[in-house]
Amino acid sequence: MKSVLLIMPFFNSYHTIIKDEIENMGYKVKVVRDSSVFVKLTHLRFLSERIYDFYMNTIWPILFKLRTKGEYDYLFVIKGQELTPALCDYLQNGCKTKNSILYLWDSIAHNPKATKIMDYFKHCYTFDDADSNKGVYKLEHIPLFYANLFNTVEQEGAGNIRYDFICIGSFKEERAYFLEQLENEYKNEGYSFLFKLYLPWNQYLRKILTSPGFFSRYRKYIFVRKMGLTSVSTLTKQSRIVVDVPDKIQSGLTMRTFEALGARKKLLTTNMNVRSYSFFFSGNIATNINEVDDLFINSDYTELDSESSRDLRSVTEWVSLMMSKLTS
Repeated sequence: MKSVLLIMPFFNSYHTIIKDEIENMGYKVKVVRDSSVFVKLTHLRFLSERIYDFYMNTIWPILFKLRTKGEYDYLFVIKGQELTPALCDYLQNGCKTKNSILYLWDSIAHNPKATKIMDYFKHCYTFDDADSNKGVYKLEHIPLFYANLFNTVEQEGAGNIRYDFICIGSFKEERAYFLEQLENEYKNEGYSFLFKLYLPWNQYLRKILTSPGFFSRYRKYIFVRKMGLTSVSTLTKQSRIVVDVPDKIQSGLTMRTFEALGARKKLLTTNMNVRSYSFFFSGNIATNINEVDDLFINSDYTELDSESSRDLRSVTEWVSLMMSKLTS
């Protein structure tokens, strides 16, 4: 049985989902986190930059090598947040991998360290259109995906609409400001909203202490415990429109975009690049608040033909595509 070393963030159970998909294709898979959970749990960088540097440069590489020890046929890295050239060299030679893929689901602007490790991989892909079009990096564009549970109706609450607008994501002030504007625009028309933005408790406390008025303005949106993917999918099924407000420094479409469309829900996104994708249809996707009228809100999602939906992949289809490139 061929083996795959999968290195990626442990985010929203996607590491388990992708591992299961590869195993379903007949491979033996070992999955390892691409960053230090100790640093995340202890907020080490916030406590001491000096101790953080010592830990990441000395201790974490040793732990990472212990966790990845062995020989594998294929290396599949997603993001690779804390990988260094030295660790990539170890993965290529120490683990004796025959072929390798790097997939970036963050933009280079967000994760500039990725440029230092690209040369260690045979194939490099990105979710970000702009990064693949710059001609500077050897990156091919492959969009993100949605988990299969967003495309299933046999889940609790499915088909029972409770919210007209929904947004579940991480807290950013520009995102919260947009949601605030949206709610003010439509609340008097009887529409309902569920906006939940995740902010770790330590950052939330810091914002409260350093930003007067922050708590009173944004407390209704903020939650400090991450929501599981199953809960997110159920709430998405119970909504009409998913709202997406991505970072302005990235051009690639977010996971939220694909989860919404995978669930056959309307999408309001501030990312104008969505108009260049095969699945763009103005009856399903709005890129401006002014495009969201009563007809858009209350009409059903329009199903797409196979040609139009070629850029819209489930995780099963996405993993199959990536593995075909890894094993070619």
